[in-house]
Amino acid sequence: MGERQFRILAAGLGLLWLAFCLVGLVLPPGSAAAGLAIRLFWGGLIPAVFLVLVVAGHEPWRRSCPLAYAATLGQQLARRSAAGPPQRRRVAEQSWLGRHHVPLQAALLWLGLSARLLLLHHSAAGLAWICLLVLAAAFGVGWFAPGRVWCHYLCPMGPVEATVVGLRGLLGTRAHVLAKGTPGQSTCRTISRDGRETNGCVHCQSPCLDIDAERSYWLHLQGRSPQHHFGWAYPGLVLAFFWLLLLQAGGSHAQLWHGAWVAPWEEGSPPPGWLLSPLPGLPIGTPALPRLLAVPLLLLLGSLLSWGLFAGLHRGGLSLHRSRLLARFSALAILLLAADPTLQLGGDGLSWAVRGGGLGALLLLLRRDWNRTALAHAREALVASLGRQWQRLGASAARGLDAAARQQLWRGLTSDLRHHAVVWPERELAQLQASLPRQRTVGSAPVPAWVVTGSGPREG
Repeated sequence: MGERQFRILAAGLGLLWLAFCLVGLVLPPGSAAAGLAIRLFWGGLIPAVFLVLVVAGHEPWRRSCPLAYAATLGQQLARRSAAGPPQRRRVAEQSWLGRHHVPLQAALLWLGLSARLLLLHHSAAGLAWICLLVLAAAFGVGWFAPGRVWCHYLCPMGPVEATVVGLRGLLGTRAHVLAKGTPGQSTCRTISRDGRETNGCVHCQSPCLDIDAERSYWLHLQGRSPQHHFGWAYPGLVLAFFWLLLLQAGGSHAQLWHGAWVAPWEEGSPPPGWLLSPLPGLPIGTPALPRLLAVPLLLLLGSLLSWGLFAGLHRGGLSLHRSRLLARFSALAILLLAADPTLQLGGDGLSWAVRGGGLGALLLLLRRDWNRTALAHAREALVASLGRQWQRLGASAARGLDAAARQQLWRGLTSDLRHHAVVWPERELAQLQASLPRQRTVGSAPVPAWVVTGSGPREG
């Protein structure tokens, strides 16, 4: 799909979002239609988004997300309006928001999940108001800030998407093999007057998940970004949420993996004093705290226990990269087992087929990424860049390279690597420099096989 089609899709999803909000506001509280609307949103749409992120990667979702479209719409209207801000400021890397946006987004997610369990469990109207508020917030951020400031710095789903996507989705594109300046993955795009898609990046964040998810991943890993702390805590947050959701519906612990949670939306409003009543089903000896305190505290406790588990595995010798892979696999496996995107509409057979397919995709991701390194990412970028430079030189490359051609090739390679690579492939560059065919040189070394095959040099 092209950028124009993605914009139409995003506008359509935005209209559906608004329609859902309006329907939620006019439906009678406690009606079967209100319960169905809530169930479709939480039980169908949200798990489906996760499946898209796992299989297709972040590219289709980030380009069609209705909240991102609302922020873009705010930017467009601000540019055309006399009331728009005279100067739309970017978020500085060393500003408070630039340094602490991941904890802020995680806190917003924690508050949102707490509100989901406490206030939005029964209320289609409450859910509609929250959705309208979030949509207005995205529009407002877009009015005052360029690029995807909402997506990168304020959206509660931002760190979730970065955790779920990791290096890239199962079918995601490899942005590091594209020519410098080519819009790849979910890079911001503009459409020229002749209909061509061009790179519309305004450098609102660097490194950027939308430009190259894998480069962003390795740079954040090297810089000890708070993102890996969130990744460690995320499985516990997911497990605690579904466990609390089941307890809210009066289910038992044994029902967690049997789909009993998919129909927890009771008709009617909660009884008076419901928020201050004790949460049922907690282990014996647990203090009888009111739901208003118990729910957010248990979500926080689950996150902390999960963080401690994966941090302990890392301290025990597991690499930071692999600990994040295991945390991602655990969180998404819990979500797939406890959630059901089919809403039981096709019976248990279809439900478990979708779950099994999702788990298979997760296993393939784990196997593909387990031995992945930043150096492998750089090697692939080097091989792709060399192919482009070689093609640009044309037939003269086969006859050997004079000094000017060698300098041109080397300048192109290093420029591409500075743009794409996280680590500098020094050994590979040395091998390449020593083996490039020179003009009027007898017995020059052949180009290494890894250059021809594009596989990269062997370890050793």
